[in-house]
Parts: sequence; structure tokens; C-alpha cells
Amino acid sequence: MNPQQYYGPSLFDVPNRFSFTFNYQLRGLDSGSGAVRGLTGGWGISGTSIFQSGYPLTAANTASYQPLCQDTSSTAPPCPSFANPAVGYAAGSGDYNADGDSLINGIGLDYPDALSYHQLSDNKAWLTGAIPKSNFAVPTFGMEGNEKSNRFRGPNFIETNINIYKDTRITERVNFQFRFEIFNLFNRPNYVGLGNNGIDMNFTDGNFGRARASHEPRFWQLGGKISF
Repeated sequence: MNPQQYYGPSLFDVPNRFSFTFNYQLRGLDSGSGAVRGLTGGWGISGTSIFQSGYPLTAANTASYQPLCQDTSSTAPPCPSFANPAVGYAAGSGDYNADGDSLINGIGLDYPDALSYHQLSDNKAWLTGAIPKSNFAVPTFGMEGNEKSNRFRGPNFIETNINIYKDTRITERVNFQFRFEIFNLFNRPNYVGLGNNGIDMNFTDGNFGRARASHEPRFWQLGGKISF
């Protein structure tokens, strides 16, 4: 075992994140009548924007060990056994080094060989596979793959939320605020990078390298608040 192979970024590593908030209040027509001041004053706009790198990803094979044995005849000894040793992997096999290491319920966890760490940078590529399967190969029989941990990056996250509000003074001590809030203003697809609904990184899956879920699309809501 090579410990350096498993040395890499933590699962929640985000090397680049930029966020800012803003708030701007309109002055209104203070010189107008009471009604004019009430209608034009108290308006404001605020919001937040976030630009964030994707989380690390690692390709793995969670299939069970499925060996090809030396004798494949109908009268062959059990496969694998001392009398009928394994000589290769059957199609779709996992647990490349047959060590029995598993995540849960007997599901294996082995890394393939990494031929390249190249991936597509276009956000839309996550719909068809931003991490090509051609980056990987089945390891030499009986060996763990050479892929290094967490060297791929999941989809980045870019979102802007804004809030348009109007403060209306009801009495000297009571204020009513009306709010119109828009989340994900530019309706950018932000695909889920971690968790059970994140990017499919199981090497044997047909949807390998693709996004399986996204965060919320653009939506809006109305609200009101009384403070005193």
C-alpha cells in the first residue's frame, strides 16, 4: 500500500470562494407631500452573490469481485480456489485486489488506474459527463488502481440572490416592510457535487461523470414584516 496515493485534498476542500453582499436605499422625494414621501421613500435593494470552486471527487468501483478462472468447463473446481485459480477479471468486476474491503453490505471500494486527470470545464458538460471514462483503465490483475484521492473537481457554484423591499412607517414606533425576493436571479444550473445525489463517480455506471441532481432553479417569494 502506498500512503501517498491517498494523500490529497479533504472531501470539503474549496480552494476558491468569493462572496459579497450589498444594500442600497433610495432617498425618495423628501420635499414632497406626506403621500409622496410615503410612496417614494423607504425603497431599497439588497442581495448576495457567491462564486465557489467545486468539491473534490474520486472515481471508484463499488462492484464486487468477479474473477475469471483458469478452468471454465462445466466440471471445473470452484472458482476461485487452489485447484482453479483466478487469472483475470470478469466484465464489471470490482474489488481489484480481492481484499474484501467494503463500504457497506459487501459493496467493494477500489480505485481504477488513472491515465489522465483531465476534465471538461463547461458547466453544461455535467449533463453528458464532464469526467471522461477514457481517463481510466482496469488495473493489472490483483493490484489496486493507481488513481490518487480527490484529484478531480465537481461543478462550481455561482448564484446571486436579490431582495427589493419597501419600508413604510405606520407610527413612530411601528414599521411595515414589504419584501420581493428572487433566488438564483440568473437561473444558473448549479449541480450537486457531494452526497448520494451528487456526481456519479462509480466507474462501472453508465452515467459515470454526470450530475444526478441540481440545486434550486430561480424562484421568488413575497413577504412582509412588522417591527416595533
